[in-house]
Amino acid sequence: MKVPDLLEAPGAWLKDEPDSAIIISTRIRLARNIQARAFPGWAGEDECKRVYAQLGEILLGLDLLKPAEQWEAAALEPLEREVLRERHLISNELAGKGPGSGLVLRRDESLSVMINEEDHLRIQALRPGFQLDALWQEIDRLDTELGDKIPYAFSSRYGYLTACPTNVGTGLRASAMLHLPGLRLVKEMEPIVKGLNTIGMTARGLLGEGTDALGNMFQISNQSTLGESEPAIIARLKAIVCRPLSRVKSSEAVHDMPNAASSPGTVSIAGVSVLHVTGPSLPAASRSAIAISGKLGSDATTACVQVYVSPERDGPSSAISAAA
Repeated sequence: MKVPDLLEAPGAWLKDEPDSAIIISTRIRLARNIQARAFPGWAGEDECKRVYAQLGEILLGLDLLKPAEQWEAAALEPLEREVLRERHLISNELAGKGPGSGLVLRRDESLSVMINEEDHLRIQALRPGFQLDALWQEIDRLDTELGDKIPYAFSSRYGYLTACPTNVGTGLRASAMLHLPGLRLVKEMEPIVKGLNTIGMTARGLLGEGTDALGNMFQISNQSTLGESEPAIIARLKAIVCRPLSRVKSSEAVHDMPNAASSPGTVSIAGVSVLHVTGPSLPAASRSAIAISGKLGSDATTACVQVYVSPERDGPSSAISAAA
């Protein structure tokens, strides 16, 4: 199998699933290193090649990764690297690597392992929609199976040892990619990002750290992994993401009710309250309705972000659903 063959089907994070119009995908990543071996940033090319050969052989033999494919970074063309990066299978850092780094991938793209990126191993589970619990069960099984064959760098005091201090501990990064055009439209993302930072979460762009939120796509994830268990990190992310999701679902229920009246309320995301109004549009003479990321029509009954603009006021008068 070659990299271009991946284009014959949607990526693992683009398939249609419940809630995928709002929560596009969920991902869990584990950072692991081999005991008594230099981390990739300190190892020379020869050492990286030895580690790559050792890990590649072990990974290809794991039942959970079968059927598997393996690609070395140095053998990839620039366009192939971009395909893997855009499908969220490799990071920006691995895309720039040379000999001794690469990717082992299960063909359905839901499980993958980067070798010699920042750490010896970056294990990733990726699915569309909101599937954090299922992801954790699968990646935990793969981590256990791999840990039986490789001695991990581990401290009884600090947990798993990693190249970046923010990954020390569980080494787990859980994230959800959300489509939030309404919050971007009313310039509410900046205070939300600040609010997330105060509770140990962060918001990144479409392709991860250091990238822009193209298409109003934001990745919400935990910032640190030390001093907190894996289930606790996942539960915290679920609690944050479920707030706007449950509110949008309640909006859909209102829309389905005949002759429903407008139903104002607020949604709180990381301490920021956003006014939300649902129900049929008011008379066109007093307001015009714009539905963003949904159908554009005078009834504005799509369960998406809705902005009601009143001619009697200087700006958006009713405001925005918190997630769409």
